[in-house]
Amino acid sequence: MILIIYSGAAGANLARVAEHTGMMPCQMVECHAGANYVVYFFSFQTGFPYLCGLPKALATPWSAEPRLQVK
Repeated sequence: MILIIYSGAAGANLARVAEHTGMMPCQMVECHAGANYVVYFFSFQTGFPYLCGLPKALATPWSAEPRLQVK
């Protein structure tokens, strides 16, 4: 199991993804949490897995401005 936090600083993309998908934030969380994912590999950063299995309804383009720090 992988811990997922959808709110606060750790959930900084929730509103943007919900808006892009046309879902309410609670619908987006249900869709995301209800999927089965496969971990392809882990990044050099501890706790940063690359996953496969994201529902197509949640596909969202990268942010126009990358964050300088990931919390």
